[in-house]
Amino acid sequence: KKIPALGGRTPLQAVADPDGKEMVEALLLGWERNFEGPQMPGTIRPDIDALRRLLNLPVAIGTVIH
Repeated sequence: KKIPALGGRTPLQAVADPDGKEMVEALLLGWERNFEGPQMPGTIRPDIDALRRLLNLPVAIGTVIH
């Protein structure tokens, strides 16, 4: 889906250029930080690594992104 924060582009469209890729990375990092630490019971955590693989972005291994 098109995302306003990405200039109305889809994530796949955005990662095609360096600025868009940086914006997608920032959104994913923010999402990861939002789900760090303990969560309320029943909270669904998104699989950010799966999103990174779909977008052909580096995947986090432990605390390091490769």
